[in-house]
Amino acid sequence: MSDSLPAAPPAGAAVPRRRRRFVVLATAVVVVAAGWSAFWWQASGIARRAVDDALADARAQGLGVTCPGERIAGYPFLLELRCDATSLSPPDGPPLAAGPLVVVARIYAPSRVIAELTGPLTVGAAAGPLATARWSLAHASLRLDDMFGTPRLGLGALAIENLALSAGAAPALAAKSLELHLRPTPGKAGALDVALTAVAAAAPGLPLADLRLLVTVPDGMAMASGRQPLPAEGLSLELTEAGIKAGGADVSAKGSLTLRADGLVDGRLDLTTADPDKLAALLATFLPPGSVLPQAAAGAIRAFGRPVEVAGQKAVTVPVGIVDSRVSIGLVPLGRLPRLDLGAGAMPSG
Repeated sequence: MSDSLPAAPPAGAAVPRRRRRFVVLATAVVVVAAGWSAFWWQASGIARRAVDDALADARAQGLGVTCPGERIAGYPFLLELRCDATSLSPPDGPPLAAGPLVVVARIYAPSRVIAELTGPLTVGAAAGPLATARWSLAHASLRLDDMFGTPRLGLGALAIENLALSAGAAPALAAKSLELHLRPTPGKAGALDVALTAVAAAAPGLPLADLRLLVTVPDGMAMASGRQPLPAEGLSLELTEAGIKAGGADVSAKGSLTLRADGLVDGRLDLTTADPDKLAALLATFLPPGSVLPQAAAGAIRAFGRPVEVAGQKAVTVPVGIVDSRVSIGLVPLGRLPRLDLGAGAMPSG
């Protein structure tokens, strides 16, 4: 028996094998691309019908909606609704008009929707609007849970940069940035957290201010989704934090409030400030000249407050009571809040 090496394959045998692998791979790519294209067109058709149904529902309720150049785009990985301009005409209010609108969802994650709106936004007739809003960037995002059952709000956000509002031709409000965030409250079934921040907010005659607000609304998820109207007895709020930094003052408050159906407010807050005099100076910018309220508030804080430490700095915390919209610190009355209209069957009261 003699040792021998296997015969080498013919020189041209490897070429057909490589060619077959290439043909198989190319065929697979074509099949996948064709399948994905069919899936995208099917999904875009569903999106088209959903948009048409939403517009039909709005118009059936008397809301005029226009979206010139409306189209579905975004192939291959996105679903985009694009409008060259947008306008709304409520049945009982002034019309609203803005620039182009883009609404985007990833085709493989349709529960997350992102929208961007180009300004300006006008309220009222274009020739002489009641109000105008301008910005450099305005975008919103929304995440819906249980897309295949009853969609529920998961997360929501709105961010606006370099906002400028005017009433008629007069400047009314501006902010370097404004953000609003919504989320289900962790550990509290059905509750909704609402967070609002504004950086370098400005209004005529007032100092620049940074604002922050974090509030929890019991049963807020149902109200946000439209499944539950505003309670007839009013709206209860858990205030985790409300704060303002302006004019050298840094003031924060937390507690609970009830916005009653008759437009009045009840509640109790713990107000904290590092410097009552700076708080008094800030209050004075909102009040008529010569008002004694700022100094009364500063005196009440000193009299009834307790010392605390915030971020390593000494401060004072004082309880603030609100009954029938009348505000007081201890025994010192500070005035009355304006009546609110919650649209929940408000009724007159004395």
